[in-house]
Amino acid sequence: EWLQFTEYLISSVFGIFIYLKSKNKNTINSFIWLILSAFCFFVAAEEISWGERITGFSLNSLTEISIQSETNLHNLPFFHDFFLDPILIAICILFGWIGWRKWPDFNSIPNKKLSLFFLITALYIFYYEISWASTVEHIRNDLEIYEFLLSTGIFLHFWNNFKLFIKGNPR
Repeated sequence: EWLQFTEYLISSVFGIFIYLKSKNKNTINSFIWLILSAFCFFVAAEEISWGERITGFSLNSLTEISIQSETNLHNLPFFHDFFLDPILIAICILFGWIGWRKWPDFNSIPNKKLSLFFLITALYIFYYEISWASTVEHIRNDLEIYEFLLSTGIFLHFWNNFKLFIKGNPR
């Protein structure tokens, strides 16, 4: 989780840099960079329970109802049980397949070269959920590995675009 935190935090910084260096900030592409940067910051904060793991400070109202007894939103029972996995699958399919096919000119959406980071993650989460909904034996919950794969794909996307902006030739 610390690696994921680091990747998401650095990605958010890269994304803000890319947004600020964009020539036209009023485009959908620039807006997507801004949204993805905010999303990465939010996920980074969630990964370390909004600083609870560093400071030891927690919100008892959240930790009492959290699945992992931590101060974060993604482990609240209602969200975790009903929305987290479908949202992750949708994001992974958007980044791994739909995005680069439907909007190839948007550099804010990961390109085809990074698609397997997202599609493999979506496939695992889907298979995991199906194993719980069916009568077959349940598979192990190795979601942290696939969450790391997801964060690495996002980090590489931000890193590749950051390097292009540094060189002065964003695609």
